[in-house]
Order: sequence, then structure tokens, then C-alpha cells
Amino acid sequence: MLQRIVNNILYYSRSEVQEVIYDIGLFYEYLRQNEKLIDQWHFKNVFSAQYWRYLRHYNWLKPEEINYVHQGILNLILFKTYLNLGDERQINTIASGKIIKAVNKLESSNALTIKLENKVVNALRLVANNRNTLLNDEKRSEIYKSVNWALKHIILSDEPSNLNKVKR
Repeated sequence: MLQRIVNNILYYSRSEVQEVIYDIGLFYEYLRQNEKLIDQWHFKNVFSAQYWRYLRHYNWLKPEEINYVHQGILNLILFKTYLNLGDERQINTIASGKIIKAVNKLESSNALTIKLENKVVNALRLVANNRNTLLNDEKRSEIYKSVNWALKHIILSDEPSNLNKVKR
């Protein structure tokens, strides 16, 4: 009984993680279908969960499914960071220590996940270090290059998507 209570406090239920997986699939599908970046409305109304809280390992998922979840969450964070650069209120939320700590804690052996993690951390640090001033074009461009890299190498890559492999 005590173990079940501890697990409920420390770990997320399958249904919660499956909702995150569903959101990742929806996010990727939107980007594939529309061939444009998601706007702020979507992040306020559709993709509004605190996804960084789910950057964990789940023993009931296969390694490739865990990579899909981690990369999806990192992409959501990266895109949200880029889209909210002009909004000072949102920048304070994005640059919060909780998000940076969660991303830094992520452990992965997947090369794409590690590279994406580094790009997300760099973007978050750029934003955190410039909270009180709008980012200049060079720093915006650096984050934009990270978004393009993620689109090319993960979201729109020719690799078969794990979307169908992860059971909802």
C-alpha cells in the first residue's frame, strides 16, 4: 500500500504519459501537415501542459518510445521558447529554473536526443540570461537555427515515426 502511494506521488500514471504522447503526435502532425510553425494560440490552448515534468524514464516503454517522448517534449519546449521571445511575461515562464533543471537532469544515450537537449539548454540559457532585454537578432537567429535543425533531423526526417508504435 505504501509503495503504491509513493509511486503515485513520484511517478506519473500511464494515462498521463499517454496524454503527453498524444500531444507530441498532434504537435508533430500539425507541423508536418501545415509546414509552418505553431503559433502562440496553440501553446496557450492546446499544448499547455508542463511537459518538462515528464522528462523521465518509464519502464513500461521501449527505448525507442522513450526517445520519442523525450525528443517530443524537448521539441515542444524549444518551439515554445522561440515563439515567445517577444513576450516578456512568457520569457519569465520559459526561463524558469524548473524547466532548465528538468532538461539538465535528462539522461539519454540517443545521439539525437542528446544533441536536441543541448540545443534546448542553450536556447533556455540565452533567454534566461537576457530576461530583462529583448534578444538581439543574432541570439534569435541561433534559437531559430535550433528549431530548423529539430524540424529537419527529427520532426520531418525520413525516419519512420514512432507515433504508431506507442500505444495510446
